[in-house]
Amino acid sequence: MIKLRLTNYFFASKLFCLTLFFAIGLMTPQVFSQNTKKTTNGTTVISGKVTDAKTGDPIPYSTVAVRGTTLGTTTDFDGFYKLTLPANAKADSIVVTSVGYEPRAKKIEKGKIQTVHVQLAEAAEELIEVIITPKGYINPAWIVLDSLNQYKYRNDLRRLEAYQYEAYNRVELDVDNITEKFKKKKVTREILSLFDSAKKMAGEDGKPIIPIFVSETLSDFYYRSSPSRTRENVKKQKITGIGIEDGSAVSQLVGATFLQYNFYQNWLNIGGKDFISPIADGGRTFYEYTLLSKKDYVDSTKCYKISFEPKRPQDLAFVGTMWITDSLKHFALKRIEAKIVGTANLNFIEQIKVQQELIQPDPAKAWLPSKTRVTVDIGDINDNWAGMLLKFYASHKQFTLDSVKPMGFFEQTVVIDETAKDDAPDYWNKNRHDSLTLEEKHVFHMIDTIKKLPTVRTYIEIADLVLNGYKRVGKIEFGNYLYTFAANDVEGFRPRLGFRTNRFFSNKWTISGLAAYGTKDNRFKYELGIDYLLYKKKWTQVGIFRMDDLDQVALLNESYLNTNNNIFKAFVRWRAVSKRRPFYHEINRAYIQTDIVKGLTQKVTFSHHIMSPIEEDFKFAYIDPKDGELHRNLISTDLTFETRLSFNERTLDRGNRRSRVGRNFNPVFLFKYTWGIPNLLGSQLGYHKFTLNMQQTIRMGALGRSQYSVTAGYIPSRVPYPLLENHLGNQSFFYNAPAFNMMQYFEFTSDTFLDIRYEHHFEGLFLNSIPLLRKLKWRNFAGANALWGSVRNENRTIIPQGYDSFTTLRTEPYVEVFYGIENIFKFIRIDFMHRITYLEAASPTHDKPARFGVRLSAALSL
Repeated sequence: MIKLRLTNYFFASKLFCLTLFFAIGLMTPQVFSQNTKKTTNGTTVISGKVTDAKTGDPIPYSTVAVRGTTLGTTTDFDGFYKLTLPANAKADSIVVTSVGYEPRAKKIEKGKIQTVHVQLAEAAEELIEVIITPKGYINPAWIVLDSLNQYKYRNDLRRLEAYQYEAYNRVELDVDNITEKFKKKKVTREILSLFDSAKKMAGEDGKPIIPIFVSETLSDFYYRSSPSRTRENVKKQKITGIGIEDGSAVSQLVGATFLQYNFYQNWLNIGGKDFISPIADGGRTFYEYTLLSKKDYVDSTKCYKISFEPKRPQDLAFVGTMWITDSLKHFALKRIEAKIVGTANLNFIEQIKVQQELIQPDPAKAWLPSKTRVTVDIGDINDNWAGMLLKFYASHKQFTLDSVKPMGFFEQTVVIDETAKDDAPDYWNKNRHDSLTLEEKHVFHMIDTIKKLPTVRTYIEIADLVLNGYKRVGKIEFGNYLYTFAANDVEGFRPRLGFRTNRFFSNKWTISGLAAYGTKDNRFKYELGIDYLLYKKKWTQVGIFRMDDLDQVALLNESYLNTNNNIFKAFVRWRAVSKRRPFYHEINRAYIQTDIVKGLTQKVTFSHHIMSPIEEDFKFAYIDPKDGELHRNLISTDLTFETRLSFNERTLDRGNRRSRVGRNFNPVFLFKYTWGIPNLLGSQLGYHKFTLNMQQTIRMGALGRSQYSVTAGYIPSRVPYPLLENHLGNQSFFYNAPAFNMMQYFEFTSDTFLDIRYEHHFEGLFLNSIPLLRKLKWRNFAGANALWGSVRNENRTIIPQGYDSFTTLRTEPYVEVFYGIENIFKFIRIDFMHRITYLEAASPTHDKPARFGVRLSAALSL
């Protein structure tokens, strides 16, 4: 299964890939209407909205001039304008202009009140003018930017102890760029028949776009700086979309919490990528600046107008214009229009446009965004697909500064009012921060109509199956389909059927399980788990689990428990399972988990294991350290305490499940202690196990990003090797991050170990400089894994002679290095791997290890 990486923009990967399946072609010619009404005094009143002809987005600050006169105005942030002309004005048309767009003229009728909407088409790209400057030249824009940096701390909202405001957010996902091939598809024809007479989203000059998801959210947003915490109280919300069943998860992703853009930060994380801010410290390294005006006014505030563009087109940087206040306002960022164009090393993206306007609620304090608009233009995959537009709009009002809330207030990041989803059209008309056109209000109805089409519902079900691996049938989902069939030398042919309940079954209870059968060992296997959510606020959950299935000693390690690679997990059920020390494993388990405070999670698990080796494939026995008795099976009862500590991590409440979203650049710590309880429920051994892991992703600016993981483990007790750490190898063709990918299965065992992993992603830093490879947008990476381990002699002598034993590392570490290329065809990764140490066979039962290997993996990302 392809692993999809969730980002702020692709807030519903299900929705994103769904549109790739059936990006819907619903185009019919647009009819433009201009309502007019005579005035009583002979004046002419013109109002309307100026929008982008391709995206339908408002174009703020456009100039609307009356041809033949000196009269005119500019549009506001939402693209609206209004002009009142005297009765004696000689005017027959208006001309609308905006930087980066072709000018557009429209006829008007004298002496009437009229609505004139205008769509502007983007202008063709102009050649960049190269200016040769003399030695010692000082760019006047640098002087302004130096002053901005001098006052950056004063103007940055992060210097405030706290702030809060009312936030209105609107998110919309549309299908655009419909090809002729799309219009011939069955689903397209069905939808076209529904909307032949419907009002469309574009005007007479605009390219039609069809919405497939839209949401409106009104909330109160709170922030405190020390320690950094946020909370959003959602007061009212309206959501509909194709592939969206109840909106419970999506509702947390479309509010103010996930729509924060602060250009005072050196780096802005958009879609999981780090973009250098045009006002970053050291911005001259990445940008060319031009001072366009020393006297440009924004809301009566005098500003410097400066344009910026990246020095290297492939860099993750912006191009655009910003307005910076003069010395009277301490050189603050007042307005910015920034774009990321298709030349940047991004997948699927033709353009990202960010428009933001800031205000200063208190003259002595920081500036905060009052309005933000983000448009993501997702390009066509090929001629058989349409493009998409993802649009965000945020408006903030009613600011309160430095009113610090207590820490307990921030225990929950997003709180949704019980009446938030109640239908209340009058509420939106009164409380929406801006006005919507009639066509924009019609969006919800259009989407609800499309959702009801049988063909569309079929595409939704197919996309859901491919993405999640489960087929939903009412309140139950069947899967994962990757595990449906397997064949190995122990079980023979192994059919399997798994299931799990979903949120429609219950928001508290989750039941999951599987049934499988081996045609060679003639044995049924099964799993059954029941989980119950006691308390959502601190996410307190309890559960029980029962398993009777085939297992492998080679997989008894922390790395396998932490892997979420379903392809790898399915692969280890195939082929030569007999070489991996197979045994039948009965597990009975109960647990309780809770968030002690935000970021600190405690889990306690009680488990009982019965391990029965398959004698013809796994000759196992150990000597009981208490009485010297020989045991050929292993029975243990243990209690595990697991503590996880993270900082500023975002989680997504999915009804009765919770997942982490976004990329966290803070370290995460995980400590586990296991106490093996002797003489309880037949337990043969008493023991102790300790494991500590720390991992982190580090921003490296223009150099890319690094990831590291450090794990230390210690088992001070005398136990047989199934209870030791059997380091995870990988002899499949697929890359598995938690494994040592050049190590064989069950090659090394330890009771004391140190596992260090490092990987660096250059994000095209080098390949962008090679002309022939630049257009391919390949990205290179490199890394290394190292393992130190040992086993005390008492854990060797516990295994009697003549029985299967194990091998361990010597004093030198096991080391493997890797490098490769990712983003091949936008989703394929190839790893070239070298094994540096332990180049001989670890034991007579092991093959001679390969010194070089190639592994494949796949992931969708920007």
